[in-house]
Amino acid sequence: MSDILKIEKGVVTGLNNKDYEGDIIVPEYDNHIRVTQIAAEAFANCERVISVEIPDSITSIGKFAFFNCKRLKAVTLGHGINKIERSAFQNCEALESIELHYGIPEIASWTFSGCKSLKEVVIPNGVKYIGHQAFADCVSLEHIDTLSSETTLGYDVFQNMYSKCDD
Repeated sequence: MSDILKIEKGVVTGLNNKDYEGDIIVPEYDNHIRVTQIAAEAFANCERVISVEIPDSITSIGKFAFFNCKRLKAVTLGHGINKIERSAFQNCEALESIELHYGIPEIASWTFSGCKSLKEVVIPNGVKYIGHQAFADCVSLEHIDTLSSETTLGYDVFQNMYSKCDD
């Protein structure tokens, strides 16, 4: 994977070839250095990425990290993530489901907005805040598994979503 990804001092900064087509597996280590972050805009506009597997060593995903990855269909998030910044997966039109793990205190604004194929979301207990329009325009969203009674919502979090969605 090191020939596909740019990794600098434990931070994934992008792809060596923006036209790369296929799956990405982020390693836990690169040259004996633990990989802990995905930088802001690391994969923005990489329209040919199909899936991403993120290991437990990753603790944060930067803003716009996967913005506009139009063919990104599947994302496997590790259990170490405690921060996903705004618009990280915005406009990932092919993304069908996402399971967030315990330890994420906030879903930032616009994180999944425009994910038109998103059908299911698992939100763990412990999420204290879901930002503005975090799931706006998720027109296929059919099921949201669980919103804690302690969760505060920003404005229009679920704007223009599927009218028959259950939670």
